[in-house]
Amino acid sequence: MSRKTTTTMGLKAVLVGLASLGHNHVEILKKSHINPEKIDDPDGRLSLSKIDTFWKTVAHTTKQARPGLMMSQHIPFGTYHTIDYLFASSPTIEQGLKRLARFYKLMHQDLTLEIREVGNDLIKIEINEKQTTLGHHHHLDYEIGLVLSRIYLCLGKNPSIEEVGFQYDIGNYENVLQHYLAIFGTDKVTFSRPSNYILLHEKVIKSASQKNKHHLVDILEKNTQDILNNISQLNVENKSEDFLTKATNILREEIKNGDTSIQKVADHFKMSSRTFQRKLRAINFSYSDLLNETRKKMSKELLQDNNVSLTEISFLLGFSESSSFHKAFKKWTGMTPKDYRSSLA
Repeated sequence: MSRKTTTTMGLKAVLVGLASLGHNHVEILKKSHINPEKIDDPDGRLSLSKIDTFWKTVAHTTKQARPGLMMSQHIPFGTYHTIDYLFASSPTIEQGLKRLARFYKLMHQDLTLEIREVGNDLIKIEINEKQTTLGHHHHLDYEIGLVLSRIYLCLGKNPSIEEVGFQYDIGNYENVLQHYLAIFGTDKVTFSRPSNYILLHEKVIKSASQKNKHHLVDILEKNTQDILNNISQLNVENKSEDFLTKATNILREEIKNGDTSIQKVADHFKMSSRTFQRKLRAINFSYSDLLNETRKKMSKELLQDNNVSLTEISFLLGFSESSSFHKAFKKWTGMTPKDYRSSLA
């Protein structure tokens, strides 16, 4: 069995859903040989073999042929801090999905998420296993169903699905097929495909998100004023403060989008990166100062919420790897993120 791991945030969300359906989640963990402390730890990770055992137990307990699909529809919005934040803070479904694709790289060692244009105004959302390790596909079903449920919730309605495809085959089991038809609301569900995907019309993907408030949005918005207050302590002209205020606000948004390049921020001012850097130097500031100060303030705010994992914080700050965030935070504060969080208790 592969030694790859995945975060426990998915299992924690499933347990919330199971409890809402009246199932004993403590007993399910016990039968799965999973220590509850692992689930309570926002930075906990489990091997794929443990995930395998968990889903087998859920299938047996719920007596559902496809428990992953079923559970994906019973996860309240907000249960996933970062995933739900990504959609809640994104102006369109497309931007939410692109942010989610970046988060997948940090969260999963076994799954990838890609969004591709395939012609005829259609968009394909693909969720694939890097290497097939679990024979029952419940984990994969859950992730596909979860992404679709978040799209539904953020749209405020169920969009028309053009087609759904799965790599695996379910055979001639009519009763199992009904689970798929019920979840996806279409009879265009196919199997033995080259990839796992949901095919939606471009107009659905580019629709505005109706979910625009989430507690992580509040946290990130709150730290803006703190950052700007720090900047305003500099002895600079009001005009310079306006420039820094605007630059900080733009940088915050680009951090959420995963792009922290100086050129990306300079583009908003219709400047070259050299001109933008020169304006910063004129007020004794550098782009590195601006980026580090913004990230430091955001990280300290996020670390106050014990439910937000370090993996999630790394993502929200635009780091491609958790280790990069750990090194940066220690450089800023002299402490590891974990030690800093513990000091707040």
